[in-house]
Amino acid sequence: MEKLTISADPSTPSASSTEKTSDEIAHNRLQSHSSSIKELFHQSYQKVVSYFIETVFTTLSSFFIATANKFSKKPSASSPDFSLVHAEKTITPAAFFSENFKSVREENIPQKKFPWSALIMIGMPTLLSVLYFGFIASDQYETTTDYIIKSQSPSYEGASPLSLIGLNGGDTAAAHDNSMLQAYVGSQQILHDLSADLNLRKIFASSEIDWFSRLKSYPDLFKRLSGQKTRRTSLHDISDEELLRYWHKMVRIVPGNAPGTSTLEVKAFTPEDAKLIADHVLILGEQLVNRVSARTVKDALRFALKEVDDAHERAIRAFDQLQELQVKVQQVDPVGYAKVRSEIQAKIESELSAIQAQTELLRKNLPEDAPGIQLAKNQVISLQSQLLKEKFKSTAADQGASATEVLNEFAKRQLESEFAAKDYLAALSALETARVNANRQSRYLEAFDLPELPDKPSYPRRWYDILSVLALSSLCWAVWSLFIAGVREHQH
Repeated sequence: MEKLTISADPSTPSASSTEKTSDEIAHNRLQSHSSSIKELFHQSYQKVVSYFIETVFTTLSSFFIATANKFSKKPSASSPDFSLVHAEKTITPAAFFSENFKSVREENIPQKKFPWSALIMIGMPTLLSVLYFGFIASDQYETTTDYIIKSQSPSYEGASPLSLIGLNGGDTAAAHDNSMLQAYVGSQQILHDLSADLNLRKIFASSEIDWFSRLKSYPDLFKRLSGQKTRRTSLHDISDEELLRYWHKMVRIVPGNAPGTSTLEVKAFTPEDAKLIADHVLILGEQLVNRVSARTVKDALRFALKEVDDAHERAIRAFDQLQELQVKVQQVDPVGYAKVRSEIQAKIESELSAIQAQTELLRKNLPEDAPGIQLAKNQVISLQSQLLKEKFKSTAADQGASATEVLNEFAKRQLESEFAAKDYLAALSALETARVNANRQSRYLEAFDLPELPDKPSYPRRWYDILSVLALSSLCWAVWSLFIAGVREHQH
C-alpha cells in the first residue's frame, strides 16, 4: 500500500532570511496538502478505470482463446498463416494453441479468474432491468393542465378570498390559494369526493397492470411472503391509507412556468383514465375555491352586520345617557350655558369697574351729596347686585352636584355620543363595502390548458431506466472492487 509523504517546500525561505507571517506559511502548507490529495485521488481513479478495462478485456480474450483452442485441434491447410515471435522462433497459430505450447500461452497471455463479482453486481441488475422495463413494465400516460385562481375584479386580481375581511394580504394570495388547493389534492378528502364518480381502486389495481406498478395491499403481501395462507386480495381489502400513498405517486401539483400559475400532473395506465381523473380533480378544485370564496364573503357580511348592530346599540345608549343628564340639569347644553354665564359676568364686571372709576373721579370734584355721585353709587350697587346673582346662578348646585362635576359629566357623555355616532357611520360604510365586494370579488379557478388524451406513454423511460441501472451497478461494483483491492494490498 502506497504511503503519502508530504514535506515542506524546500524552496520556502527560512525565518532568518525572510519575514513571512504565520498565515502565509499555513496557506502554503494548505496548498501543498490540497495538491497531494488531488494527486492521490487522480491516481486512485486511474487505478479503478484501468482495473475495470483490464478485467473486461481479459474476460473477452479468455473467451476468444478458449474458442480458438477448441477449433485449433483440426487445423485446415487453408488457414491463414499468422506469425508470433516467441523466443526468436516463428510459431503458427495451430502450434501455438496445441498442448506443447501451453506454457508459452500462459506466459504471453496472463490468466485471471473470471470476475464473478462483475457478473453479479452489474450483469444481474442490468439483465433484470432489461427484462422488467423492456417486457413487463406497464405504460403510464401523463396528462397536465395549467390553471390560475383569479378574481372577477381586475383591481383585486391578486387578492385572496380572505382579503375581503382583511385577514390576508394581496401579495400572498396566490401562494395561499395554491397551498390550499395542493393540500386538498393530497388529502384523504378528495379521495372520498372522487369515490362518488370514480372507482380509483379499480383503476389503479387492475390485473392488466404489472404487479410492481399496480395498487396493492401490503399486509396480505407480507403474509404471503411469510408463508401464511391468505385469501386472494380484493379491491375492498385496500385501505384508505394505502390508496392515499399510491395517490401521491400518481397525482401532484407543481408550480407553473408563469408567475401565479400551477400545473396539475396526473398519471394513469390508460389515456382515458388519466384525462378522466384530471377532469374530476379540476372540477372538485373549482368547487373548493368557490365554496371557500362564498364562505369568506358570507363571513364578511355577517361580521359587517354585527358591527353595524353593535355600533347602533352603542350610539343609542350614549344618546340616552346624554339626554338623561340634560333632563337632570334642565339644560340642553350646560357647557354653552356656562359659557354664556361667564360672558355676562365679564360684561357686568367691566361695567362695574368703569362706573367705580367714574365715581372716584366725581368725588374729587364734587361734594359727597352731589346728585351725580349719588347716581353713580346707585349704579354701582345695582351692578354689584346683578353680579352676585349671576355668580350664584353659575355656582348653583343641582341636587348636591357642583357645576364643575356637571360640566365634566356632560362633556364626557357628549364625547361618547359623538364617537358612537361616528362608529355607527363607519360600520354602515363597511357594510356597504362588503356588499359591493361580495358581488365583484368572487374568486374562481380558471384552467387555460385543459387536460387532453395523451398520445404516447410518458413512463417508464425504458432506455433511461436501463442505463441508469447499468451506471449505478457499475459504480457500485467499481467501489466494491476498489475496496477489495485495498484490503488485499493491505494484507500483502
